[in-house]
Amino acid sequence: MFVVGRAISLEKNKSMRFYSLYQYKTEVALFSFAFLIRIIAFCIFLNLSAQNQFPFPVNGNDAVGYVRIAYNLIEHGAFSRETVFPYNLDSFRTPGYPIFIASILLLFKSLLAVSIFQISLASFSVVLLYRIVTLYAKRWVGLGAALIFALEPGGIFLSSVLLSEVLFTFLLLLSLYFFLRLNGSVLKSGLALGLATLVRPIGFMLWPVFIVGIFFIYQKAKLKTIFIFSVAFLLFILPWSFRNRIEFGSWQLSDVLVRNFFTYNAPLFIAHQQNISEDAARSFLKSELQQRLGIVIHDMTLANAEEVSDIYMPYIRQHPLSFTKFYFIKALPFFFTDGITDVSAKLGITKEYGSNLSTLILNRQWQGLRRSIFAMEGVNILFLIGVIIWSGISILMVIAVADAYWAGDKFRFHLLFLFIAVICTAVLSGVVVNYRLRYPVSPIMIGLAIIGACRVANVLRGSNLKRSFPFIQ
Repeated sequence: MFVVGRAISLEKNKSMRFYSLYQYKTEVALFSFAFLIRIIAFCIFLNLSAQNQFPFPVNGNDAVGYVRIAYNLIEHGAFSRETVFPYNLDSFRTPGYPIFIASILLLFKSLLAVSIFQISLASFSVVLLYRIVTLYAKRWVGLGAALIFALEPGGIFLSSVLLSEVLFTFLLLLSLYFFLRLNGSVLKSGLALGLATLVRPIGFMLWPVFIVGIFFIYQKAKLKTIFIFSVAFLLFILPWSFRNRIEFGSWQLSDVLVRNFFTYNAPLFIAHQQNISEDAARSFLKSELQQRLGIVIHDMTLANAEEVSDIYMPYIRQHPLSFTKFYFIKALPFFFTDGITDVSAKLGITKEYGSNLSTLILNRQWQGLRRSIFAMEGVNILFLIGVIIWSGISILMVIAVADAYWAGDKFRFHLLFLFIAVICTAVLSGVVVNYRLRYPVSPIMIGLAIIGACRVANVLRGSNLKRSFPFIQ
């Protein structure tokens, strides 16, 4: 009897496991599809790397810096990008991604294993996007958004190289999913956003967006919800903030803001204002830095960040309105720049796209802008395809939010919250925009765009569908 009972019990457990798997068949299918696409791409990248066409999976200076910190953590217990003793502590990078790399290296002794883990996280991100969209819209709408995100070329490439975007995007989507479920998951949402901030400090600036979202989306105990979310969020980042206070005398998480302004935002603005080359403006600031502090920008830390900012801030304070206009125009490509040309250039398929569209817009060189976009050459055609796709996504995203808000849809504040998160990310990304900086919010943009496309299609065909289409009731 015992043997028979045990056999029946095992059979029931198998049936339950099969039912559970079948219950999530869409999620399993999406994960498998995204994972397969990325594994195939990974194998292609690995083969190209073996032919010495491009470095893989450590591609670019950012990747080199992350890997150096990871190895220094393992071998010397030092959070440093330096290659020689005394391994000066670093305040540029936050610890999330280097620790992620170091943990995998300790277990598997291979950087390629990091790529495999990232491919898994990127595939889970596809599932999370599906789950987020289906909180409000029909299942097929979420499925469409997830498939588009799974096939996005920039995301496929980023999944395999050692850069922080994939881990940050996964944690951000996880935070958004818990936040928007409205079933007491705000604690988990705060924890996920805190972890995301340790990966990329831009997450700290999204904290106020979530707070505003609580006021408009949550119906009860708003102050209590804000308190729980904020405590969970700060739980992870405060220890790093204390570390920086002890080591560098600053509570800030990173010196990335000052470093980016010194390297990109300020010299580009000075070049525009004084009609000189970007290299000349950058050389001028570097010379000032050397004369005043006796360092190069690589040696900057939070300890001298204020002195570094004193070098470029006078030029911005002299022309605040001009800088604001310059900044926002330079940020416009966030909404239409593509990832196709960047990836194809890295793979050696095409040359790099040379035109700076935001500079052409800023200088009102409309003919040059038209020629840059529509020139029928290999790299330009790829760029044009990317511009058309992402411009369409951005326009449809705006339509979705505006239409839902003006129509008084019950999910209008949810969509507005997601839209504000996209806009804040665009503004915080700075004046040098590329697909990497957009990637963390690209799934949100795609999800909103699919909803917008449904609204537009509904109007164009004069359908008798309910005004709430494609939202769930």
